[in-house]
Amino acid sequence: VRAWLDGDWSALVGAYFSRNWSKVECIDSFEIPRGWPTFTGLDYGETSPSACLWGAVDYDKNLILYNEYYEVADSATAHARDIMARQKDYPYCSTSPTFNIADPNFFVRRKISEAMVNQASRQFQEHGMSLRPGNNNRVNGWRILNDAMSKGKLKIFKEWAPDIIRTLPQLPRDLRKPEDINTESEDHLADALRYMAVHVFGPGHIRSQDEEAEGARVIKSLKEDVNVGRYS
Repeated sequence: VRAWLDGDWSALVGAYFSRNWSKVECIDSFEIPRGWPTFTGLDYGETSPSACLWGAVDYDKNLILYNEYYEVADSATAHARDIMARQKDYPYCSTSPTFNIADPNFFVRRKISEAMVNQASRQFQEHGMSLRPGNNNRVNGWRILNDAMSKGKLKIFKEWAPDIIRTLPQLPRDLRKPEDINTESEDHLADALRYMAVHVFGPGHIRSQDEEAEGARVIKSLKEDVNVGRYS
């Protein structure tokens, strides 16, 4: 009760993100600048809910969740149609996401009959969603997300993403594997966020112009050393 009344999420004993949820900013909506990279994280469910989060990365490399889709089990075609409609009707971003990161299992082809093979990702692609598989290392993904939260790098539009605000701070640890989240919990939106966090904050994350310039300088220096025989 104290968690909801006083915002003291450390009161949720066993909650995975209890220590760092207080550092997440739930903010009012604003127009997403056209220069910010935008993309989505998708966790598709056939018998469980499907979850999609829209995110933008600002100039300070904060991840801003500005829209969400969270609906109960339905066909891939229906989810794809409704996600695209949600995106089209969103008032605070005039650009479409550059790409969409999804659960790798989403790309598995399932045999329905001798003559028919079903691949849910194909239905989304036919509705205009450019998909790529995310990194599904759960433990590493949660660590990356938790670290980003601890640094105040996650911000959420409270009007447009209420379910991630509701579910994320309550997610319990797996008692048998404490470094993971209990997969029986309502972790669908969190899974979508995990794919996004690994992309932004993990190895190969979105780099600033300064980082790219420094990387180019180091590579040039190494090439020069090789050319003069320092590593021969």
